Amino acid sequence: MRQGLRGLLLVCLLGWALPAFGAQEAASSPESRFRIAVGAFFPTYDTLTRLDSPSLGRGTVIDVETDLGVDDRTTDFRLDAEAKFGRRHRARL
Repeated sequence: MRQGLRGLLLVCLLGWALPAFGAQEAASSPESRFRIAVGAFFPTYDTLTRLDSPSLGRGTVIDVETDLGVDDRTTDFRLDAEAKFGRRHRARL
C-alpha cells in the first residue's frame, strides 16, 4: 500500500513539473517535438457468475473476488511518450 502511495505521489509531481519543462520549447516552435502524458486508473470490481450443470439441473453462484481470491481493487498507471524526428517521422512508447 505504501509503494502505491509513493507511486501516486511521483505521478502527481511529474504531471505538475513536466509542463514547465516543455513550455519554453512550445513557445519557440508551433509543433512540439516531445510529449509525455501520465495517468492513473483506480477500478473496483464486483463480479458474480453462475455455474449450472445441464445434467443435474442445479447450479451455484460464484463471487469471483471472495471465492477465488481475486483483488476487488487495483491501481493501473499509464505513461505515454512521443518524440518527433521530422515532419513525417515519430516514435511512440
